[in-house]
Amino acid sequence: MDGEAVREIRDLAQMDAEGSITNIGGEAYSTRQLHHVPKYFPTPGTLMTSTLTGLVDLLDQAVDSIENAAECYFLHVVNCQRVEVVSPLTGPDDIYRHVIYAATFPSFDGFPFGQWLGSEEFIIKIRSLFAKTDSLAQLLQYVGKLSVDESITTEDDGISQRAVLKSGISGAIPTAATAPVFVRMAPYRTFREIEQPESEFLFRMRKSRENQVQCALFESDGGQWQLDAIQTIAEWLRNSEVGDFHIIA
Repeated sequence: MDGEAVREIRDLAQMDAEGSITNIGGEAYSTRQLHHVPKYFPTPGTLMTSTLTGLVDLLDQAVDSIENAAECYFLHVVNCQRVEVVSPLTGPDDIYRHVIYAATFPSFDGFPFGQWLGSEEFIIKIRSLFAKTDSLAQLLQYVGKLSVDESITTEDDGISQRAVLKSGISGAIPTAATAPVFVRMAPYRTFREIEQPESEFLFRMRKSRENQVQCALFESDGGQWQLDAIQTIAEWLRNSEVGDFHIIA
């Protein structure tokens, strides 16, 4: 680049704040970066529900009486906790979509996976935050015995765990019970209208500094439950009164 071009670029940088476009060496240069300003296209706000049933009730009203709604709008199962009713492309040049209805699973404090809990707290949480299954009942029966005596000892070989329990009032008769290693259970993590997806958890025990037994559940399915939940939601919608709406999951 010769000296003349350098001077032209320097003069270009000193131009007024509004900027301009000039030609240097046969190339066009701008003093400012330009950004496209799209036309304003107002859209209605999204009407929210917290249940799949509420979403179906809205759809049953023919999407605010829009003609051929089922042919234009579609249901998108975004994830295991959100379903949207999405409009077709609209606006200038057909570059906009908007979500007219959405069902969002309400947030709540679920089970604290990966955290060590005392046996009593552990029992309370799995009783209240998991759907009732045979595996849940078996785990409750086992952990319930751990809370009987504070002097329980545990044996862990890295694969399985055993707890030595003292039975009887005097505690003179020790018995050993092997803990379940992997358990399949169904915590509440998605819309209650569908069957909660089961997944596999690693159950572990340890003794605290106060010689109390602590329990923990660790997720071990790699998030497969979320994919299962999405498919179950889509199937539930297909079997409900949503008419001919196309469902994407």
